[in-house]
Amino acid sequence: MDLSIREIQFESLRILKLIDSISKKENLHYTLHFGSLLGAIRHKGFIPWDDDLDIAMLRPDYEKLKNYFIEHKNELKPFEFFSPETRSNYPYMLGRVVNTSFKMVSESEPDFGMGTFVDVYAFDGAGNGRHQIVYYLSCFLTTLYGLKNKIYFVKTFGKLRSFFKRILFYLCRLFSYKFLQKNLYALASRYSLIDSEYVACLTWMDGGKPLVFNSDFFKETIMIDFEDGKYPVPKNYDAILRKLYGDYMVLPPENERIGHHYYKILSGDEVI
Repeated sequence: MDLSIREIQFESLRILKLIDSISKKENLHYTLHFGSLLGAIRHKGFIPWDDDLDIAMLRPDYEKLKNYFIEHKNELKPFEFFSPETRSNYPYMLGRVVNTSFKMVSESEPDFGMGTFVDVYAFDGAGNGRHQIVYYLSCFLTTLYGLKNKIYFVKTFGKLRSFFKRILFYLCRLFSYKFLQKNLYALASRYSLIDSEYVACLTWMDGGKPLVFNSDFFKETIMIDFEDGKYPVPKNYDAILRKLYGDYMVLPPENERIGHHYYKILSGDEVI
């Protein structure tokens, strides 16, 4: 049976609660990000039509979270941490905490064991914020990486954006996953996190433009209502959301109020 968007949101929230519990136990720091940050501020929960949940962590905490799932694999089942290091067929350079008791069926991607999930973005040092070539190279490589596993091309909002993505959809076939991974990890380690004035998710800036944030992004967080709990968001969330979405309190046109992953979730025989 297919899960509704609201049911997918509730299952994603269960995963967030697990991540939050582990983070408190292991003294790890994260924040809601992207659409989930917007949802927390504008809707006090999920954006009604949003079909995923996003959090961000600095690279050291990201690695600790990933290793915690690896070390406690048996006791955490059916929850797993998906990354290129933990799943050889996983086609993304961002992490995902996945409930594998569900099954994702995607319109445009092959089956690689996904269920319900929470996206975990690892942020690395981005230098002094002036390295535009590095940032756009990251956008280029991550877009290639994201398109490489698509069975067919899916149009995005905007004719120009769809035009260029269609070109990249065919271009990405010239590069191997290994080549793209190697170069993206090289970009991620290019600048010292401690010495960087800015941070960015240099291994996953898919979207066509650099998303680089002041390092204060992670230094100060506040607790905000999200559904039935409180979760951390950046103290300067207003500046971040304006950078991401412009006048973010204004709802988008009705024809754009749809999920963006083009998948459905099937319930398993047993939900833990």
